[in-house]
Amino acid sequence: MVKMHKNFRAEWNMTSSQASDYLGIHVNTLRRWSDQGMVNCVTLGTAGHRRYRKIDLDRILIPQNRLD
Repeated sequence: MVKMHKNFRAEWNMTSSQASDYLGIHVNTLRRWSDQGMVNCVTLGTAGHRRYRKIDLDRILIPQNRLD
């Protein structure tokens, strides 16, 4: 469970749709990655709406952009 703090809404502000668009992947792929622990998310309420942080999504993008 994520501890609520004053910046909670500011940090965890991307919906599943927004986050999948940002990454350029299908929303079901993002949900699967979340379920597998590849990307962090929080779930809100009993409906289980997921929210993502941009910093966590950027960690996924960085290895893909490396030129090594």
